[in-house]
Amino acid sequence: MPSFENRSALFPGGTCYPLSSDVSPSSTNDRIDQLSAIFQVLGPPSDEDIDSISSSSQYIQSINISSRRPLESIFEHAGKDALNLLKRMLQFNPQKRISAAEAIEHDFLKNIRRPDMEITAEKPFQSPEFLYSDSITIEEIRRWIYEEIKFYAKAGHRS
Repeated sequence: MPSFENRSALFPGGTCYPLSSDVSPSSTNDRIDQLSAIFQVLGPPSDEDIDSISSSSQYIQSINISSRRPLESIFEHAGKDALNLLKRMLQFNPQKRISAAEAIEHDFLKNIRRPDMEITAEKPFQSPEFLYSDSITIEEIRRWIYEEIKFYAKAGHRS
């Protein structure tokens, strides 16, 4: 982009029916389907890529992609290293995506990287328990949000 002020969403979209359980196909007419927006940039996934996410594969195969917009045409002012990193991050198949460790070593980041400030997590992050629940109440969500606010408010006073 010529300026940060010219930024916009790379994948503008609203829904991903049938993956968005709260949205019916009739209510999506005024919004771009999220997967269609993604496929217009990345192109359609290969059979191998679709197999990597077995759920919803029929829906993905049913999406009609009329044309593909290469990243070079979206980011006309981006250098080859920036485009290379972006292409490696935007892989539909998770097994084909660049890892965080590989991404941070990429040539695009070599001039801004500060290895002396980098910290690697000692163990995997734990997600909140409610993310694994089939049903959660609005009161539980409010409680979790409140706990997060308290945690970060307290952390902010430490510095």
